[in-house]
Amino acid sequence: MDRSRKDAVSPIVGVAVLVAVTVLLAAIILALLSWLPHLCDPFPRAVFRVVAVHDYGEGGSPLNYDSRLVLRNFGPTLPNRPLTAAFYADGVHVDCCLETFHGEDVVPSHHFGIERVQGLGCRGETWEQGASVLIDFTDRTFMPGETVRVDVIDTRSNCVISSHSFARSAVPAL
Repeated sequence: MDRSRKDAVSPIVGVAVLVAVTVLLAAIILALLSWLPHLCDPFPRAVFRVVAVHDYGEGGSPLNYDSRLVLRNFGPTLPNRPLTAAFYADGVHVDCCLETFHGEDVVPSHHFGIERVQGLGCRGETWEQGASVLIDFTDRTFMPGETVRVDVIDTRSNCVISSHSFARSAVPAL
């Protein structure tokens, strides 16, 4: 037996230590990743689309630039309570507040810049595919010729889940 070798640790122990260190590092990285914010889709589809903006008052007259926006769901059925939206006119954020698309939760004391919200999309707990919501903004919020953009946001993740721009005609719409 040759006692001149200086090895004190076997290769099996070295492999076991290497595996333990790898597992420990993986656990630390996984724990750190759970603390990172949720990553949102940088290019959300236009699930909810603006299909009209009405300038005339209810009943077709008078021309008062009523700014009643119709938003339709072209995607899957989604719960409407956790949805909110940001609105833009020609790229400028519209100063208004709509905390939810759940119709029973939209009351005058909880929002400003919006007079009312109505339609099948805000009734019940879900916004079904094909259903619309009419949002009646303060008059002159959206003017003919402007591009209107709506970003629908899921408040559970704070992610924009739909973004749609609607280029308006310069002629007032019924």
